[in-house]
Amino acid sequence: MRNPAGRIVALREQIRGLGSALIALSGGADSALLAALAADELGESAAAATAVGPLFAQHEVERAQGLCRRLGLRHELIEFDPLHHEAFVRNPPDRCFFCKHEMLRLCREMADRLELEHVCEGTNAQELSEHRPGLAAIRELCIQTPLLDAGLDKSDVRRALAKLGLNDWVRPSSTCLATRFAHGMPITREGLRRVEACEQDLARMGFTEFRVRHHGDSARIELCEDQLSRALDPKLRRAIVTALRGHGFSFVSLDLEGFSSGKMERNADKGV
Repeated sequence: MRNPAGRIVALREQIRGLGSALIALSGGADSALLAALAADELGESAAAATAVGPLFAQHEVERAQGLCRRLGLRHELIEFDPLHHEAFVRNPPDRCFFCKHEMLRLCREMADRLELEHVCEGTNAQELSEHRPGLAAIRELCIQTPLLDAGLDKSDVRRALAKLGLNDWVRPSSTCLATRFAHGMPITREGLRRVEACEQDLARMGFTEFRVRHHGDSARIELCEDQLSRALDPKLRRAIVTALRGHGFSFVSLDLEGFSSGKMERNADKGV
């Protein structure tokens, strides 16, 4: 039988036992919990680092900055632009391995400069059942995964954040903007900017969990199921089409299946 409270105790003990650590902090709930507990357990022997560059929405970076100010946790920004690397731009099925490896390597360098012994990353236990090429990079670089080691899943993370008073971090997960491109479709700076702008527009319209998938001239919108019908309201539907076409897409479609994280991985084996 699961014991969520016991898992949190184990997680705190594990973080405390690290002595010092740099938290790879994205805009998501998992790394936010690690940052909060590291601030509690390690104090000045902890810091956080967030990657900035074309793959990451600016509002996610700003959220990470705000969290660290709130926690009193030292926060560093790491410039990261994989668009200079042909292996990434080609967008093969193992793209996430390259990206994760390079980003965590930079975190390791930052930790060394700050004289922090470990780098921690927010993979949780639930993600082991998903297609995650980046896990190989985590293992290769000997990065710590406290949530995974303590057996916490997404529901455990949400409960723990709520108990810490970080209710604004109990939110849908976010991923880097490269996940909006089908494998084999080259990732471009312009394409990333276009997707980010489209998603900002959807957020302003009140949608809360979504992705805009880039298929060349077409944008495919994934919304959570309880918001699908809202998007079909004639006035709002026209506003969505106008906004996305204004960012350069010729065609705008709504995925009737709804939002599903990692959906672009379905054709990974086919390389399309």
